[in-house]
Amino acid sequence: MSEKRYSHKDRRPGNTGRRTASDRERLEARRKRKERNIQELKEEAASRVSYVRKPFAKRSLICLALTAAALLLCFLGMYESVAAMGQAAQRAAALAFCSMLLAGFALWYGLTSFLEQEKNYLLARIGTGLSAVLLLYWLAVIFAGIRG
Repeated sequence: MSEKRYSHKDRRPGNTGRRTASDRERLEARRKRKERNIQELKEEAASRVSYVRKPFAKRSLICLALTAAALLLCFLGMYESVAAMGQAAQRAAALAFCSMLLAGFALWYGLTSFLEQEKNYLLARIGTGLSAVLLLYWLAVIFAGIRG
């Protein structure tokens, strides 16, 4: 047996399936409102600044990599110093010095990455901030060692 398929309009009582003039007017008004809303959204989106479209500054990637390496060397140097109970060997001092050098280079690369035009500087800000804090930490450790 074949069943007749009904659309959602046919299921309403009293619906003949034909659109009246008022139905057509409502649909046309709805379509115009929808087009106007879409146009307004497009205009609003065009005025916004998109950080996704801008590529990252090339030097900021180098800055972030150098900062990560400096942090790794810092943690290794601190671990060796704590494991030796304050009587660290030259290896711990070498790790700390290399960490300080890498933090300095990362800071330099981070600051120069801000000179690149029309780029996303998010990674540069993160890398520069972390490397500056790490460099200040190492300077504080050196001055504390000299004084104490």
